[in-house]
Amino acid sequence: ETGRVSSETGGVSSETGGVSSETGRVVEIAIKVSPVLAPHLFQALLPSVLRGIIDGERYPVVMSVYLGVIGRVLLQNSSFFTALLSQMALESNQEGDSVRQVSFSSVISRRTFDEEWTEESGEEMGHSMDQLLGSLIEMWVDRMDNITQPERRKLSSLALLSLLPSDNSVIQDKFCGIINICVEALHDVMTEDPDTGTFKE
Repeated sequence: ETGRVSSETGGVSSETGGVSSETGRVVEIAIKVSPVLAPHLFQALLPSVLRGIIDGERYPVVMSVYLGVIGRVLLQNSSFFTALLSQMALESNQEGDSVRQVSFSSVISRRTFDEEWTEESGEEMGHSMDQLLGSLIEMWVDRMDNITQPERRKLSSLALLSLLPSDNSVIQDKFCGIINICVEALHDVMTEDPDTGTFKE
């Protein structure tokens, strides 16, 4: 559609096979400035970013940018993050099942979750979403050291912490890992004031 950035506009890196770090930084800044509009504008690129994280992007700098982008989406537009997982789960199910193809925009508007969905399809999609979320959190925790900038580490910590109020069993299973890296990140971004002996950002 007009006004939306596709993966054919030069945002895909031939070196990594995914979204380039330069494009990722632009996307992250756009989401920071406009968390509601920007994810829709770059919605064609975001699945590649999320897939890059789950697949364990080998370049630390690129992984750091990817985590920054998804962190912004999760923290500032959680409904879009959920829709993104839903779309990827649908696409995953299509590989072996007869689930019909649904556009991303329809997932966003929740028009796909209606009487046309069978209970079986809904359960399969929910299972796939849980698998994707679990893989994402696991890789996020494992590759947190790829993030060297204090601001990005703080962003990732806040994004992951925003998941904890959920009663999702996948998130609860990752509770200890999330808390551990958040404590480490907090320690990294805090500095001691020599005059007062207190810690501050």
